[in-house]
Amino acid sequence: MRGEAAVVVVGGGIIGCSIAYHLAAAGCRDVVLVEKGELTSGTTFHSVGLVSQFRTSPADMRLMGDSIRLYRALAAEVGEAVGWRPVGSLRLASSPAMLKTLERRASRARALGLDVDVIGPAEALRLCPVMSGAGLHGAVRVPDDGYIEPSGITRELARRAAAGGAEIATGTRVTGIEL
Repeated sequence: MRGEAAVVVVGGGIIGCSIAYHLAAAGCRDVVLVEKGELTSGTTFHSVGLVSQFRTSPADMRLMGDSIRLYRALAAEVGEAVGWRPVGSLRLASSPAMLKTLERRASRARALGLDVDVIGPAEALRLCPVMSGAGLHGAVRVPDDGYIEPSGITRELARRAAAGGAEIATGTRVTGIEL
C-alpha cells in the first residue's frame, strides 16, 4: 500500500465502500480505502439490510432514494450477487395523532418524488395479514422499499471502486493521520 493519497477512506463497510465507489465513479483516481479487518467485518456484517426511503429528513429521503436507484441498477447488471429485494414497507399508525403525523410526512415525501400512499387499516391488513388490526388507524405504504444483503452489495461496491482506480487495503490498521 502506498503511503499517501488525496483521499483516504477509513473503514471497509457499506459506507466506506460506497464512498470509494462514488469517488471513483466521479473520476477521483487517488483514493485508498483502508480496512483493519476484511470488508464487511464490522457493523455491516451484522446489519439486517433494511432500506427505507421514508425518513423524517428530506435530505435522508433523497439519500435513501438514490441508494435504492443504485441498488436497482446494480441488480439489473449483476443479478443476485447484489442481493436487492424490493418488497415494500408499511409505517403503522396506532393513534389518530400518529396517522396525522404520517400523512404530513407522506405529503413531504411525495413532494420529493417518492412513491408513497396513505392507506386505511383494511388495506394494511390485506398487505400484511399476519398482523393484528387492533388499534390500527392507517398506514403509509412505500412500495419501492426493500432489503439488501449487506455483504454482497458492499463487495460489489468495493469491486467497482477498485475497477475505477481506487486501492482497497484490507488487514491494514490506521494508527495516525498526517495532513
